[in-house]
Amino acid sequence: TTLFRSEWELGAGSVEGDAATGAVVRVPVRNTGLRLGSTVVQVYVEPPRVQSGRPLRTLAGFAKVHAAAGEEVVAEVALSPRAFAHWDAAARRWATASGDHRVVAGLSSAVDGLTTVGVCRAPAPG
Repeated sequence: TTLFRSEWELGAGSVEGDAATGAVVRVPVRNTGLRLGSTVVQVYVEPPRVQSGRPLRTLAGFAKVHAAAGEEVVAEVALSPRAFAHWDAAARRWATASGDHRVVAGLSSAVDGLTTVGVCRAPAPG
């Protein structure tokens, strides 16, 4: 018995918004397989500077899409301002690092499968 599965390809995505108010990420996804299928597009945020004890990137959101063979659909993921924040234990509150937060997307967290979608800026406090 042969199992058929869909293959997927991500196109050039876009991001609108910023870290202070939230953003919307749109990523075109093409089913390059031979049959109807579904996949999950994962969106990650990378802070401007990696601090000790914090991960390089965090999962900020995801969207499941369905497409027929050869069809392209757009995955849309809304990111709240919290997606750009980290817990500041000393201050006992959520904090967002100022600067450019890189937004990447992929079908898994594997680094070689991630595509840069854009950048969301967080203003300096004050």
